[in-house]
Amino acid sequence: MDFDPSYVSHVESGRHKPSEEFSRLADEALNAGKAIWRRWCDYEQAKARSRRLAAAPSAQRGPDQPYATGSALVVEHDAARLQYDGTSYRLTMRRRLRNAGGEPVTRYLIRISVDRYPGDPEQSNAHYRAHPLTWDELDLTAICRGEAMRWQVKHDRDAFKEVWLLFDNEHGRFPLYPGESVWIEYAYTVGDDKWGNWFQ
Repeated sequence: MDFDPSYVSHVESGRHKPSEEFSRLADEALNAGKAIWRRWCDYEQAKARSRRLAAAPSAQRGPDQPYATGSALVVEHDAARLQYDGTSYRLTMRRRLRNAGGEPVTRYLIRISVDRYPGDPEQSNAHYRAHPLTWDELDLTAICRGEAMRWQVKHDRDAFKEVWLLFDNEHGRFPLYPGESVWIEYAYTVGDDKWGNWFQ
């Protein structure tokens, strides 16, 4: 990609944020199906929203905005656990979220991505076309404050899923109000026939 290894190392460690050019080239080089590019765009949009929030009060959110325009969701703590039983991996993510904005947060976006052959994107794509990742096998669960969280599909691809975890269930709503922090935990299962030799 013609980037100095020290730059890549600094991006990986979080000391530098990736540039637009780096994000585009990495997405193409890794044949990531625009997942890297989308993540970079999300990051840039969040920065711009934060600057606008600091400058002026906001209006209603549009359908393309992930969170209410007055919200600023901060991940204060992020822990992940990976268990393997000989045939399947169970991934558990635990995050402490804080609403640093002025509007309640009612949903949280998560991504699930697998890659059985990380060094061979063509083989991975063919594998997932023949054996797509399914919701039944994922067995996605999520909890907040001891309450089960409903979830809603945003994107459903063969090897990539995006899901809204909703701060509600059949018993009621429990949004994350401004100034509040809360722990959420979600977990899902992926068989080793669909998993790659990586975890992120």
